[in-house]
Amino acid sequence: MSDPLTAWHRFVAERDIAYLDDLLDDNVSFRPPTYWKTRIGKPVTMLILSSVMEIFEDFEYRRQWIDGENWALEFSARIGDLTLKGVDLIRIENNKIVDLEVLIRPPNAINALRHEMITRLAALGDE
Repeated sequence: MSDPLTAWHRFVAERDIAYLDDLLDDNVSFRPPTYWKTRIGKPVTMLILSSVMEIFEDFEYRRQWIDGENWALEFSARIGDLTLKGVDLIRIENNKIVDLEVLIRPPNAINALRHEMITRLAALGDE
């Protein structure tokens, strides 16, 4: 596998979840902005991230801060006519993502994302 940061950016640029299979730890902790509960595991994280990539339009990373195995990646995107800003907070261990938290603003963009995710991920339950 290439370096994790390069693989992550390839996943985003190509919208290809195949990159995530090698990049995510099997027990990755994922805290998306639209759910209170932390999601644990590669399959659910891949499902959520692939759905988000379908929802977001004009996704672009603006800035990044890398401190060893801790990353903060600032992004912008659109959902319909709503623009949003966010930050991916990522922790790496042994070249695998073990922790991922996504923060997004403004609230109306979070609500739009949540609405879109509910229609795609209803089978997960307990949002």
